[in-house]
Amino acid sequence: MTGKNISIWLILLISLTSCFVFTGCSDVGANKRTNPVAGETDAETTVSTGTSSTDTTTRTTESSFLPVVNIYASQNVVGANSEVNLRAEAIDPAGAPVTLTWDANEGILTSVDGSSAVWQAPSQSSKSIVSCTATDVRGGKTTANLEIEVIGNSKYNVNILVDRCSLNASVSSENPENAFVPVAGARVYLKAFNSTSITDKSGNAEFDVTQAETIATYSEITVTYKDWDIHYYAKLTSITGNEVKDYLVFSPGYQNMSVALANGDSFDLKKGMIEVSTTEKNTIGVLEPLSDVSVHCSAGQGVSSQETGEILISSSYSGTQTNISLSKIGYSDISNKSVPLSQNSLTIVSAQMTRNSNILDTEAAISFIRPYSYKTNVAVMDPFVIGFNQEMETSSVFNSINVMVQNKNTGELFQMTGEKIKEFFDIKWEDNTLVYLYPKTGYKASTRYSLLLNNWTARTIDGRYLKNYVGMYYEFETDEDPAPKVLAFEPVNGAKDVSRNGPFTIYFDRSITPESLYENTEIEVVDIDSNLSMTIKGSSIKSIFSVVWRDNNTVLQLVPYRTLSPRNSYQIRIKKCSFKSASGQAISGLENFWTEFTTGGM
Repeated sequence: MTGKNISIWLILLISLTSCFVFTGCSDVGANKRTNPVAGETDAETTVSTGTSSTDTTTRTTESSFLPVVNIYASQNVVGANSEVNLRAEAIDPAGAPVTLTWDANEGILTSVDGSSAVWQAPSQSSKSIVSCTATDVRGGKTTANLEIEVIGNSKYNVNILVDRCSLNASVSSENPENAFVPVAGARVYLKAFNSTSITDKSGNAEFDVTQAETIATYSEITVTYKDWDIHYYAKLTSITGNEVKDYLVFSPGYQNMSVALANGDSFDLKKGMIEVSTTEKNTIGVLEPLSDVSVHCSAGQGVSSQETGEILISSSYSGTQTNISLSKIGYSDISNKSVPLSQNSLTIVSAQMTRNSNILDTEAAISFIRPYSYKTNVAVMDPFVIGFNQEMETSSVFNSINVMVQNKNTGELFQMTGEKIKEFFDIKWEDNTLVYLYPKTGYKASTRYSLLLNNWTARTIDGRYLKNYVGMYYEFETDEDPAPKVLAFEPVNGAKDVSRNGPFTIYFDRSITPESLYENTEIEVVDIDSNLSMTIKGSSIKSIFSVVWRDNNTVLQLVPYRTLSPRNSYQIRIKKCSFKSASGQAISGLENFWTEFTTGGM
């Protein structure tokens, strides 16, 4: 092989080796862009070489190779006016020296020293290009371009509200129709910048996320307020603008469990899902992730992760709430706690598990009371709903209680002490944490009432006493009490392929007294095909139909004991009825109501 051929092969080897090395660096830079925090202090980003700007057709074989150049940067996502350290590496495959020149389409090159440069970002958001051109002694040129994303004046804003019925809400008489009120004084911690903000009277907390040269694209957020403690991950940069905005609505929780509905820019991909984080306190009182906690709910199930103690449960949105349970060997279970669901929000649950050996020394507490204070348009038969933070010993709850209820319109005063409260309310329990108090006679319509709790002594199932709520006061106003109405009837008139077993369903706009069904009712059922009819009166309804009331007596279902004939036409006519609402108002407009339908096949 001649010396000339050896020279050519050496030049090719150097060129190919250089390309392989820089291509590898470029891949490292691409991976770096995906990190939650882009641009650590010892990191560099690389880009591929540009193309030659010189016509090479007249070049000799020995000098036909252009320079190879790459740019390295300390970070490629920066804040406005930030400085970026740049470094270029260039070679001439022919072995000759090269000259480097720098340029930028935006911002300022504040310092240039051969292969090094310092670039200052502009003051506004942009995608800026910094270029470095390598020129060899023969005039051949290659340009490398580096794109740097500038985030200018970017803000992260979170607005925090609370369900108004919660005892943690600072409730006033202003805007009583609003079910949610702002949380003022909540502490919001942004981990990426080790920064804390306190919510204002509107429930807003804001962070400047361009306060450092290194830009965080995601960050863990912790929100604490009274005994609530919520954790989630927030997106801090926006493609469409300079502000990322999230919304958080605290729901009444339970002992060692905080619950919130979240929506906004950070939660677009998690709507309708449930995110649970499980923790425990270590020996110095700091919360640490707890793994392998089994999480079960009607929406799905899973186990918390080893690293974060978190689990994300996908759910097919159905209804407005689900019951959730958490368990781990050696720890006290959290069982059947009701949490909200929304197709437009992520349900966040932060649960602190306690070891079986730990003795709880906190007072038992009330989580919420519905209707909330100063609520208007309360139905006259609506129940009081009291939610406790923990399971209660139900037999002890009303042993010692003193409540004063006053009709503010007339001044009439009612005092309910101890078991006497059962003379005014029908009491129903759910999971030992929710108690419903249904008024036996109902409140007066369009009337303002006040409630004053002077004393309440009750115990949890583990023997702790209820926190003292002496002097707790709130007001509410009842709605009008018009005659009840029928909202819908099934099957609808003209329906085909109706089940031969029913049911026939009536939907009312308010609670109905079940016994009123039998007082003065006549229902005529006509077999249109055979021209036969049957009239059912009063209590005989029970012998023809199975009678089922649902949803607080607002839905009536009649299931025939005898299966109807297949592919047959029927007419049902209500000739007379005396339905009454729970408050005693008689229904109107239902006499001579009728519907026709055809049954399906066998």
